[in-house]
Amino acid sequence: MKRKIYYGWWVVISMMPAALIQSGAMFYIFGIFYDPFLKEFGWSRSEVSVALSIYLLTYGFASPVVGRLTDRFGPRRLIGIGAVAGGLAFMILGRATALWQIYALYFFQGLAFSGCGLIPINTALANWFHRKRGTAMGIAMTGISLGALIITPLGGMILAHFGWRSTYLFLGLLTWGLVPPLVLFVMRDRPEQMGLLPDGRIPESGSPADSGKPPGRDSKEIPDFSWTPTQAVRSLHFWMIGLSYLIIHIAFCSVLTHEIVYLTDKGISVAVAAAALGLTGGAGGAGKLFFGYFSDKLSPRIIAPLCAALQVIGMALLLMTHSNAMVWVSAVVFGFCMGGHAAVIPVVVAYVFGVGSFGAIYGGISMGASMGTAIAPVLAGIAYETLGNYTVLFSGCILASLVAAGLLYWAVSSARVPKVEGL
Repeated sequence: MKRKIYYGWWVVISMMPAALIQSGAMFYIFGIFYDPFLKEFGWSRSEVSVALSIYLLTYGFASPVVGRLTDRFGPRRLIGIGAVAGGLAFMILGRATALWQIYALYFFQGLAFSGCGLIPINTALANWFHRKRGTAMGIAMTGISLGALIITPLGGMILAHFGWRSTYLFLGLLTWGLVPPLVLFVMRDRPEQMGLLPDGRIPESGSPADSGKPPGRDSKEIPDFSWTPTQAVRSLHFWMIGLSYLIIHIAFCSVLTHEIVYLTDKGISVAVAAAALGLTGGAGGAGKLFFGYFSDKLSPRIIAPLCAALQVIGMALLLMTHSNAMVWVSAVVFGFCMGGHAAVIPVVVAYVFGVGSFGAIYGGISMGASMGTAIAPVLAGIAYETLGNYTVLFSGCILASLVAAGLLYWAVSSARVPKVEGL
């Protein structure tokens, strides 16, 4: 008899559009609005760029709170409410006439999309999968790369033909059309709500899955450990993991946001440099699948620091780039390893701290990663203006990545994780 597809995989697919919108419609597409704002209102690029910084900082600072709310009310509610609010804010952005309105609405977007972003998405997947958690998270996180590959060029076409106001309206309608219906009709917070167990295991008679309740601490179906947020914050492991990902995000975002101008300074054409940036994002999707899958097959103790260490190779190749061929090679290697972090971070959190308070703990660690993403472009710009070149900056990013890989290896490998089959 043919075995039915485990429902958790449908949950994975239902989460991909949320990741796609959160990255493509909020982060990658932002650059297309610079020139329209400049032409219509006379705002400078630096004034406009503040809006993205406001969004990223708000998203980061909201992460711990969103994590706690996710643990309390469930990821399904948070994602649904966040998507509805975020879609509405996009539509209002299309009516903006003053810079302060743009700032206020991007602040609101930071709150909204933290609610339907990576914290509740990965909390749901941590509930649905134990042995195949890395694979599931890797597949869902490819939505981030698809956001770069699909939303940005599509938004650019709409802006060119209908203007920036219609583009924001389109983004709002797209958010409403993709995320809430899937959350309402497909997504569920945990498998026990459907009489199932994580990874599609068959529930035994009298097991927690039969009652629709989550397994208790005495259940043999899940690891018999779970840190509370207070216990996690008091541990050195929490701070070392958070510091590692803060450093990692500062390093790769510094390189990523200055990749085009660095290559053009090297004599590479703008067209090739822009294509390389797109290839970097595309390779990131493959990296998410690869590192997520091997987090299950090997161990997060190996894969997490390896992902950070291999990122160094991509940066080093970029430093040595003097030809178009080297551009393509460095873009693929750098993007592949950079993309893996999105799948590996939540796996590390679940591996070290358990899933009982996953949302709150993952939210705290995500705040560091978000802060790194927000401040990296500014720090990189200051470094370039001070030093006059990118060689020292990129070399510093390489060294920082190696330090972060070492810290991460210690934090994950020294954690007391019970031996559970498949983890």
